[in-house]
Amino acid sequence: MRTILLATAAAMFATTAAAETFGKDDEMQVGDFILKGMEEPMLCVSREKSNFKVLDDQTLLFISGEDMYLNKLSDNCPALYMKGARTSLQTNTRRVCRNETLFVVKGGDVEAGCNLGAFTKVQALSAAG
Repeated sequence: MRTILLATAAAMFATTAAAETFGKDDEMQVGDFILKGMEEPMLCVSREKSNFKVLDDQTLLFISGEDMYLNKLSDNCPALYMKGARTSLQTNTRRVCRNETLFVVKGGDVEAGCNLGAFTKVQALSAAG
């Protein structure tokens, strides 16, 4: 099983997404954001000009262009906090979608695979005015 995951992760390195990790005592947390309007959660967001930040072991903040989306992973993923680990996002399209896998890789080994949830559009409280 680990060999299959390693082969899959290696094939996905071309789609590696950069991520910043914020601990519970850092400046950004889930409570720093509010829902933007009454929009329904989205199944996919554009990968163009996108990046994400780890807010906690189950929540990511995706930034796609000027839009921000919270994504609650299907399960906790404490491997996101592993020192020296990188992330690799498994996708074959120009979009990032629910149920796609974010691999956590350290030293060439896949440490975890974390499945994405739906994307909820948010804005920072400081921008909500």
